[in-house]
Amino acid sequence: MRQAPAGWEKPGFDASGWLETDLPSSWHLYHTALLRTTFHVEDKSRYDALALHAWVLRQQGMEIYLNGTLIGKVSGPENRTTLRAEFKPSVLKILKNGENTIAIKGRNNWRWGHRDFRVYNGGFDFNLDARLKKGL
Repeated sequence: MRQAPAGWEKPGFDASGWLETDLPSSWHLYHTALLRTTFHVEDKSRYDALALHAWVLRQQGMEIYLNGTLIGKVSGPENRTTLRAEFKPSVLKILKNGENTIAIKGRNNWRWGHRDFRVYNGGFDFNLDARLKKGL
Protein backbone atom coordinates (compact mmCIF):
# COMPACT_ATOMS: atom_id res chain seq x y z
CA MET A 1 0.00 0.00 0.00
CA ARG A 2 2.99 2.30 0.36
CA GLN A 3 3.10 2.42 -3.44
CA ALA A 4 -0.61 3.10 -3.88
CA PRO A 5 -1.34 6.46 -5.50
CA ALA A 6 -2.88 9.04 -3.19
CA GLY A 7 -6.64 9.30 -3.58
CA TRP A 8 -7.01 6.03 -5.55
CA GLU A 9 -10.35 5.40 -3.79
CA LYS A 10 -11.90 8.80 -4.51
CA PRO A 11 -14.23 9.81 -7.37
CA GLY A 12 -12.37 11.78 -9.99
CA PHE A 13 -9.12 9.83 -9.56
CA ASP A 14 -7.57 9.24 -12.99
CA ALA A 15 -7.11 5.49 -13.29
CA SER A 16 -6.67 5.58 -17.08
CA GLY A 17 -3.06 4.40 -16.70
CA TRP A 18 -4.04 1.36 -14.65
CA LEU A 19 -3.89 -2.12 -16.13
CA GLU A 20 -7.11 -4.01 -16.65
CA THR A 21 -7.12 -7.70 -15.83
CA ASP A 22 -9.41 -10.65 -15.41
CA LEU A 23 -8.88 -12.40 -12.10
CA PRO A 24 -7.69 -14.84 -11.00
CA SER A 25 -4.21 -13.94 -11.87
CA SER A 26 -1.22 -15.60 -10.31
CA TRP A 27 -0.51 -12.98 -7.71
CA HIS A 28 2.58 -12.93 -5.63
CA LEU A 29 1.84 -13.88 -2.07
CA TYR A 30 0.60 -10.94 0.04
CA HIS A 31 0.41 -8.46 -2.80
CA THR A 32 -2.43 -5.98 -2.75
CA ALA A 33 -4.95 -5.30 -5.51
CA LEU A 34 -6.76 -2.00 -5.85
CA LEU A 35 -10.02 -2.30 -7.76
CA ARG A 36 -12.38 0.48 -8.78
CA THR A 37 -15.30 1.11 -11.06
CA THR A 38 -18.19 3.50 -11.48
CA PHE A 39 -21.93 2.92 -11.67
CA HIS A 40 -24.95 5.11 -12.25
CA VAL A 41 -27.94 5.58 -9.92
CA GLU A 42 -31.08 7.14 -11.35
CA ASP A 43 -32.99 7.77 -8.08
CA LYS A 44 -31.37 6.80 -4.77
CA SER A 45 -34.60 7.48 -2.86
CA ARG A 46 -35.94 4.18 -4.27
CA TYR A 47 -33.56 2.13 -2.07
CA ASP A 48 -33.63 1.33 1.64
CA ALA A 49 -30.46 -0.77 2.02
CA LEU A 50 -27.09 -1.53 0.46
CA ALA A 51 -25.29 -4.85 0.77
CA LEU A 52 -21.98 -6.33 -0.29
CA HIS A 53 -22.08 -9.67 -2.06
CA ALA A 54 -18.61 -10.99 -2.83
CA TRP A 55 -16.59 -14.06 -3.74
CA VAL A 56 -13.34 -13.50 -1.86
CA LEU A 57 -11.31 -16.66 -1.42
CA ARG A 58 -8.10 -15.98 0.50
CA GLN A 59 -8.39 -12.19 0.70
CA GLN A 60 -7.34 -10.29 3.81
CA GLY A 61 -7.61 -6.70 4.97
CA MET A 62 -10.32 -5.81 2.47
CA GLU A 63 -11.57 -2.24 2.51
CA ILE A 64 -14.65 -1.08 0.61
CA TYR A 65 -15.04 2.59 -0.34
CA LEU A 66 -18.13 4.27 -1.77
CA ASN A 67 -17.52 7.69 -3.30
CA GLY A 68 -14.23 7.96 -1.42
CA THR A 69 -15.68 7.08 2.00
CA LEU A 70 -14.70 3.86 3.77
CA ILE A 71 -17.94 1.93 4.28
CA GLY A 72 -16.67 -1.50 5.29
CA LYS A 73 -13.73 -3.66 6.28
CA VAL A 74 -13.43 -7.41 6.06
CA SER A 75 -10.49 -9.05 7.78
CA GLY A 76 -9.33 -12.56 7.05
CA PRO A 77 -12.19 -14.58 5.58
CA GLU A 78 -9.47 -17.22 4.96
CA ASN A 79 -11.14 -20.10 3.12
CA ARG A 80 -14.58 -18.53 2.99
CA THR A 81 -15.62 -17.98 -0.57
CA THR A 82 -19.01 -16.26 -0.48
CA LEU A 83 -19.53 -13.20 1.67
CA ARG A 84 -22.75 -11.24 2.07
CA ALA A 85 -23.12 -8.33 4.47
CA GLU A 86 -25.67 -5.54 4.71
CA PHE A 87 -24.25 -2.10 5.39
CA LYS A 88 -25.59 0.20 8.10
CA PRO A 89 -28.43 2.46 6.89
CA SER A 90 -26.14 5.51 7.14
CA VAL A 91 -24.20 4.25 4.10
CA LEU A 92 -27.22 5.16 1.95
CA LYS A 93 -26.37 8.82 2.61
CA ILE A 94 -23.09 8.35 0.71
CA LEU A 95 -24.85 6.98 -2.37
CA LYS A 96 -25.77 9.75 -4.80
CA ASN A 97 -27.88 10.22 -7.89
CA GLY A 98 -25.72 10.06 -10.99
CA GLU A 99 -22.25 8.57 -11.12
CA ASN A 100 -20.90 6.73 -8.07
CA THR A 101 -17.49 5.17 -7.49
CA ILE A 102 -16.81 1.92 -5.66
CA ALA A 103 -13.20 1.09 -4.80
CA ILE A 104 -11.93 -2.03 -3.07
CA LYS A 105 -8.58 -3.00 -1.63
CA GLY A 106 -7.82 -6.69 -1.22
CA ARG A 107 -4.68 -8.52 -0.15
CA ASN A 108 -4.06 -12.05 -1.39
CA ASN A 109 -2.78 -14.47 1.23
CA TRP A 110 -2.34 -17.45 -1.06
CA ARG A 111 -0.65 -17.90 -4.40
CA TRP A 112 -3.38 -18.42 -6.95
CA GLY A 113 -2.55 -20.46 -9.99
CA HIS A 114 -1.28 -23.35 -7.88
CA ARG A 115 -1.25 -26.44 -10.07
CA ASP A 116 -3.68 -28.32 -7.80
CA PHE A 117 -6.23 -25.52 -7.46
CA ARG A 118 -8.88 -24.43 -9.92
CA VAL A 119 -11.09 -21.38 -9.62
CA TYR A 120 -14.46 -22.00 -11.16
CA ASN A 121 -16.29 -18.69 -10.97
CA GLY A 122 -13.77 -16.06 -12.02
CA GLY A 123 -11.93 -15.90 -8.71
CA PHE A 124 -12.64 -12.48 -7.27
CA ASP A 125 -16.08 -10.84 -7.57
CA PHE A 126 -17.68 -7.92 -5.74
CA ASN A 127 -21.22 -6.66 -6.08
CA LEU A 128 -22.85 -3.72 -4.35
CA ASP A 129 -26.52 -4.63 -4.18
CA ALA A 130 -29.35 -2.17 -3.48
CA ARG A 131 -32.72 -3.22 -2.04
CA LEU A 132 -35.82 -1.49 -3.38
CA LYS A 133 -38.16 0.02 -0.80
CA LYS A 134 -41.37 -1.94 -0.25
CA GLY A 135 -44.12 -0.97 -2.61
CA LEU A 136 -41.84 0.08 -5.49
